[in-house]
Amino acid sequence: AAFFGFEITGLIGGTVFIETIYSYPGMGLLFMEAITGRDSSVVISVVLLFGIASILGALLSDIILSLVDPRIRIK
Repeated sequence: AAFFGFEITGLIGGTVFIETIYSYPGMGLLFMEAITGRDSSVVISVVLLFGIASILGALLSDIILSLVDPRIRIK
């Protein structure tokens, strides 16, 4: 549970490669097409969305870890 936030980041990075290789429509393919098409507003939006997902994953990981381990307290 401690590395859940990092797993989210890895999964998001993996979707970019998998969707690009297999031409599967999704956020990863949209991101790559926006980069190659120089669509900066879409690139910024997707990076922001991926960043928020990573931060929320880390926050969720910390909350779960504090519930499981009684030595960790959220102040």
